[in-house]
Amino acid sequence: MERIVQTQAEERQAQRQMSIPAEQVPESVIGRALTCGGNGQHSIERVVAFFQKGPTGSAAASFMGREFGEGGKGVSIGGQDYALWFSQEGFRIAQGRSAFGPGSTLVTWVNAAVLVSKLLRNGQYAAQEKIDGAEGNEYRELAEKLWHLRQDFSDSARERNFLPTVSQHFLGKGFPDDTQEIAELLKDPASRQQIARELADFVGAYDSDPTLLRYRRIHDPQKLLADVVNLFTPREEFRAVEGFAPARASFITEEEIDQLLLRGGSYEDSKFGIYSYFVQGHNAQECAKFLREAYGEGGSCSMGYDESHGSKGIKFTRADDESGFKGYAAIQLNWNQVQKRVHELIDSGKYLNVLEKSRLSHYENSQLARRIYWFYQADPAPVKKKVLVAGGGPGGLYAAYTAARRGHQVVLCEKENELGGILKSEQALPFKYEMYQLTGIYKKLARDAGVEIRLNTEVTQEYAEKENADALIIAVGSEPLVPPIPGLNGDNVVVVNNYYREKDKVGSEVVVMGGGLAGCECAIHLAQEGKTVRLVEMRDELAPDANVRHRPLMLKQMDELGEKLIICTGHKALKVTTEGVVCQDKDGKEVLVPGGSVICALGQRSRSTVVDELRDAAPFVRVIGDAAKVSTITNAVYWGHHAALDI
Repeated sequence: MERIVQTQAEERQAQRQMSIPAEQVPESVIGRALTCGGNGQHSIERVVAFFQKGPTGSAAASFMGREFGEGGKGVSIGGQDYALWFSQEGFRIAQGRSAFGPGSTLVTWVNAAVLVSKLLRNGQYAAQEKIDGAEGNEYRELAEKLWHLRQDFSDSARERNFLPTVSQHFLGKGFPDDTQEIAELLKDPASRQQIARELADFVGAYDSDPTLLRYRRIHDPQKLLADVVNLFTPREEFRAVEGFAPARASFITEEEIDQLLLRGGSYEDSKFGIYSYFVQGHNAQECAKFLREAYGEGGSCSMGYDESHGSKGIKFTRADDESGFKGYAAIQLNWNQVQKRVHELIDSGKYLNVLEKSRLSHYENSQLARRIYWFYQADPAPVKKKVLVAGGGPGGLYAAYTAARRGHQVVLCEKENELGGILKSEQALPFKYEMYQLTGIYKKLARDAGVEIRLNTEVTQEYAEKENADALIIAVGSEPLVPPIPGLNGDNVVVVNNYYREKDKVGSEVVVMGGGLAGCECAIHLAQEGKTVRLVEMRDELAPDANVRHRPLMLKQMDELGEKLIICTGHKALKVTTEGVVCQDKDGKEVLVPGGSVICALGQRSRSTVVDELRDAAPFVRVIGDAAKVSTITNAVYWGHHAALDI
């Protein structure tokens, strides 16, 4: 099958090489296309600020490559559609919906930089408003990078007092007030020089001791130092032609659609699963169904790209700076259309890149190993036993399912009127709704396996003894941590676990107490709803309990919410009032963090009292999930599965 796919790709390549080249895109159109900037926020301002300092050709080309990155745009110029595609080699442009169509013209970043410089001097690259805001935007962005660098200092870096000038304006008023103060320092030559010296000291120490930063991959201290020093370079003044307006993105290109599909489905390694299934010769209807199941319900959102998928197919919305990130174009593909495009990508050799192709055999071997494991782990238990599971959260449900599959008689008891445990609270957050739906999946698995589910039934020692089970799995979860802070029991306070039931109580100005993962996610949701949110955290860092890959992305999303989400780290809550939360800041001063509504997200603690009561209620007892130790849903499911295997 691999040879067939390769042969088809070679035939298509030969046909493309034999085709007669169309007329290339004129320079005037290329220049006009460049005025729409890259896909990031404030791209035009960054381009203007960079060229104001008269960079050399190689430096300008490198900058352009970084700024535009990899991606595409569709623009209308002179009544004609032109597709753009940015990559390391430069950017391609062609008339029509594909940047690789007839007349496709490759513009190197060296040539693009020359053209941008020429357009700026002629007043035909950016509107005057963008030119005027370029310098201020540069100060702001560098201030934010300095703030985040300081935020990710290790204990050792803080003890050694690196970046003392920045530290004086860190965790005072919270983000973005702190960064505004740092930006003002950068505008002052003397303060800027001091920051540059301090940053140089840190860079020198960091080169020999990378542990000075906790999250090293998301920072480049050396480049940050170069950018701060570069602020001393004199700036060339540019003036826009009166009434100048840039080209605007107006449609989604074919390459952008392909880029979307090259991400694969919702679960890890789904792309390999899709590829393996498609090359086995399944028909169109089967492939469409497979894609629908591989993607499921959900979506993803990043700067300028919004994708959602469900039973009807995939919807893709594009936005950029000029559109205010409100969307300038959208497409809807049903699953039959998607499977056709995936087939085309596979046939052309584009669906898997070189690295992914090298991993394909490893994926196939791991899938085989997984099938063997699941085959043997589901072996019937040598002796059928009665198993009682206390708690209907994800861990309890999966423990019950595994035990029933092995042939045991399983009874699962949930003290409330619905299953789900802590997952129930996820239903109020649109970007966590998929996780909430996990309850329905595990409930179906358990029932189909023969589990008897009893709602409104609490397992006490007396109840367990009456059931006379051979094995008891304690999965009673955790409860919100609500410390004795005055006013925390007020009518304006909602515990984050109960937000899904009490969200109507939350007004337009909210204080979220607790900067762990749950508090940060709730704050993001409330800010996305248009509320003004202030996040209070007594520590210097946010979400230390978040996944190491997820945390940097979440913090970036919080930054992008701007003034809708104000971060107040280093603030210890003293009391809650109807006007907000009175806190003690890092200097020991009492300050009011205003907000008519308060969300309590101060963490969870195991239901140890219930666990202690049930420890001796059966011959075999296992404690799993948050009942054993407050942890993740993944761990709860894992512990539940293996507890059932041990019965």
